[in-house]
Amino acid sequence: TSNVAEAAAFTRSHDDLETTVELRTRALTDALAEREQLLKEVHHRVKNNMQIISSLIRMQERVGTSSDETIRRVQAMALVHDLIYTQAQFAAVDLAAYTQRLVETMRSGPGHGIAFKVEASPAEVTLDRAMPVALILSEVVTNAIRHAFKERRGAIEIALAQTGDTVRLRVHDDGFGFNPEVDGRGFGLQLVENLARQLDASFSFERHHGTTFSMTFPVKTPSA
Repeated sequence: TSNVAEAAAFTRSHDDLETTVELRTRALTDALAEREQLLKEVHHRVKNNMQIISSLIRMQERVGTSSDETIRRVQAMALVHDLIYTQAQFAAVDLAAYTQRLVETMRSGPGHGIAFKVEASPAEVTLDRAMPVALILSEVVTNAIRHAFKERRGAIEIALAQTGDTVRLRVHDDGFGFNPEVDGRGFGLQLVENLARQLDASFSFERHHGTTFSMTFPVKTPSA
C-alpha cells in the first residue's frame, strides 16, 4: 500500500512538472514570437523615419532652407525615440508626454523668455503617426517663437486632448498676428500641409488676439 501511494504521488509530481514545463515553454515561445514581431515593427518604423529624414534633406536642397532647420526637425523626431526608450513603451507614444518634452527643450533654447502653458491629457498613437505630429508641433511652435513677437516676450499656449478616436491640438500665441511663414506660404507651412495629409488631419490658422493653430486628426490610420 505504501509503495502504491508513493508511486501515485510520484506520478502526480511528474505530471505537475510536465505541465509546468509545458506552460513555461509556451510562455517563452509566445514571448519570443512577440519580440520578433516587435523587432520587425521597430525596423519598419526606423526605415520610415530614415525616409522622412531623407525627404527633409532633399526638400532643404530644393527650397534653400538652412541646415539648422533640418537639424531642428530631426531633433524633434529624435525626441520621440528618446521618449519611447526612457518609458520602455514601444507600441505607442503618449503625445502629451512628448509635448511636455518638446516645450522643455524650447523653453531652455529658442523660446527662452517666452511663457509657455501646456494643457495636455494622455493621447497615445503609434510611432508612425507620432512622427508627423511631432514635426507639425515643432514647426508651429518654432514659427510662433520666431515671428509672433516683436520682442522675445509673450506667451504660447498648447492644448492637446483626445475625445473618442480623435485628437485635437491647439497652439495659440498672443503675438501681433503677422507670421511671414504662414502668410507668405513658406516651406514650413507646406511641410505642415504635407504632414497633415499623412495624418488625414484638418487644420487652420486663425487671427484673434494673436494666432491660433488648430488641428484634429484620428488616433489610428483610417485604413487601419
